Amino acid sequence: MNYPINEYSFVRDVVLLLRANVAGIKQSASSSFDFEKGRLFAYYEVLSLIQQQAKAFGIDMAEINMQDFNADRDVL
Repeated sequence: MNYPINEYSFVRDVVLLLRANVAGIKQSASSSFDFEKGRLFAYYEVLSLIQQQAKAFGIDMAEINMQDFNADRDVL
């Protein structure tokens, strides 16, 4: 997707980085360790909060790379 630079650019980039970090943790062989499970839960909390606030402010989920995001499926 090729979005113009606007007020959502920062959030869109942060969401992309957070989701990439989650994917890296889930692919890691050490993801069964309690520490990694704790990290995933922290990402779950942060990404869920971003999604909830975006909905509350009427922000289109596609504007912040969350159009297909489901915290339960994608993080936990």
